[in-house]
Amino acid sequence: MRKFPGWSCQNATPYHFRIAAGQEVDLVLEAPGDKFSRGVVLYLGEQRLPFGDALWALPVASLWEG
Repeated sequence: MRKFPGWSCQNATPYHFRIAAGQEVDLVLEAPGDKFSRGVVLYLGEQRLPFGDALWALPVASLWEG
């Protein structure tokens, strides 16, 4: 899993995140020294949803949309 970030100039450490209630994020990429202050979560829904300052949930299909 650590080999895939080779496409980026930015170093990143991959993590998996799950809370006790069972909700999870399959992949979290963290840059060295960064705190989680902005980011995107990809999900299987259809709407772009803000859930905090500079935090968004985007449909995974956004990766292929122009």
